[in-house]
Amino acid sequence: MNTMVVTAVSAVLIVCTSAAQPGAEWRDPSPHRTRMVSVDRDVTLEVLDWGGAGLPIVLLAGLGNTAHVFDNFAPRLMSLGHVYGITRRGYSTSSVPTQGYDADRLADDALAVLDALKLERPVLIGHSIAGEELSSLAARYPQRARGLVYLDAAGDRTAPMPRMPSVRFASPSAADRRNVAAFQAWQQAALGMAFPESEIRATMTIGVDGNVGEPVVPTFVPRQIVGGVKRPDYAHMHIPALSIQSLPPASVSEGRASNTLAARMFPGASDDALNELFAAIRHLTRANTDAFVKELKGSKNVELVGASHHDFLSHPDAVLREIRAFIETLDREGRERQ
Repeated sequence: MNTMVVTAVSAVLIVCTSAAQPGAEWRDPSPHRTRMVSVDRDVTLEVLDWGGAGLPIVLLAGLGNTAHVFDNFAPRLMSLGHVYGITRRGYSTSSVPTQGYDADRLADDALAVLDALKLERPVLIGHSIAGEELSSLAARYPQRARGLVYLDAAGDRTAPMPRMPSVRFASPSAADRRNVAAFQAWQQAALGMAFPESEIRATMTIGVDGNVGEPVVPTFVPRQIVGGVKRPDYAHMHIPALSIQSLPPASVSEGRASNTLAARMFPGASDDALNELFAAIRHLTRANTDAFVKELKGSKNVELVGASHHDFLSHPDAVLREIRAFIETLDREGRERQ
């Protein structure tokens, strides 16, 4: 697959997803409106609108997630602008066509939403593999966005994946799946974050007894998305960009001392194996972010040590602080040009 080992880990741990599950007795508490937007022939996308005023802010989810993964975080962005979230094709109530999952087509889907909603030069925020859509859109349409924010998303996913130490990642037991609350408790303990209930219901089967089952997305969807990645064309991306990158601690002992190591994430792994894994991930991550900062003029990278792959869920205060500072910089630079 590519440089982002956390994307591969994420695919195992969060399970790739789709179609919203019936549940007449449950109501999504997040304060958004939902609309369906046509982006291609026979393809409509689910768009969530949390409201707010001023600068448009558009959220794009990672592999296996829907816009509902932002249900807890998006309202915190409303002080910065008008917040929207897009569920890409293949997931939730968005259409599930048999094709159109390469980076350029998915970016064009997002662009079609911007056009339909008449959003002028929004700040685009993408998590994980949504970095593909950010980079594709920015390189081909550099005037269409005011700024880009990569949430653990920067990297060249076409590069060969280096060998990683073999460790077993945590997986939920039957007891952890007995209901949504138990599943969220397992996620928090094992992964350092938990999905909103709306996201779990949008991506996994929920039994009549409340049991959390398997993902419901057709397997061809994530396979085609991963197969359709492209090398970032940083040279043509003339848009200010911020990367907020998760890093594991430098060592197991450091992680324990700073409480940045989720105790249940790697059951049975030795300290030596984890230290080797952490070193490999840190080296790979920094190679990606070094290229990002070097090749994309005006970009900045911020590291969050101990953050989960879903850094906006495990470290929402830090992510919000960095996004706020980035947008304030955009505002200041805009005033100076006037």
